[in-house]
Amino acid sequence: MIFRTIAGIFAGCVVWWVLFLAVGIGFGLLWPAYREAAHVLFSAGDSSYFTTPIYFLNFLVFSIAGIVVGWLVSLFSKNRMTALVVTLLYLFFMSFNHYYLEWDNFPAWYNVIVPFIISGSIALGSRFSRAV
Repeated sequence: MIFRTIAGIFAGCVVWWVLFLAVGIGFGLLWPAYREAAHVLFSAGDSSYFTTPIYFLNFLVFSIAGIVVGWLVSLFSKNRMTALVVTLLYLFFMSFNHYYLEWDNFPAWYNVIVPFIISGSIALGSRFSRAV
């Protein structure tokens, strides 16, 4: 049981990033402006290409990745508490990232919301599993 918990936490943290990138690439294939903004952000660290619709699409990308990860972690570990640990890890990590490291790169409203979108969606996804 402890192995499932530790593996679930580790896998949840890794899989969120994989899903974030995969879903983001998928939306980038559908919307070239999103692809270009993400490319400039990841290659040059410049978020000036981001528009309000792109910020909101990012919320959707974060939510999809989070819901799937919360569901998968709970399903794999057979324990919703494992997803809660992943939720808290992402809440702390993204809070540090957006409140300290990225604060000057994005609008304040976006930075304030991001940690709660990500962690909230992971917690929500865990509720979809049948784990007890």
